[in-house]
Amino acid sequence: FVVVDEDVCIGCRYCHMACPYGAPQYNAEKGT
Repeated sequence: FVVVDEDVCIGCRYCHMACPYGAPQYNAEKGT
């Protein structure tokens, strides 16, 4: 489970690429 601060997230998806477990999920509708 990953908590994303949507006020800070710019949607670059670096967290998704850096996580060895693939935990962060990108939501295209929300841009986070």
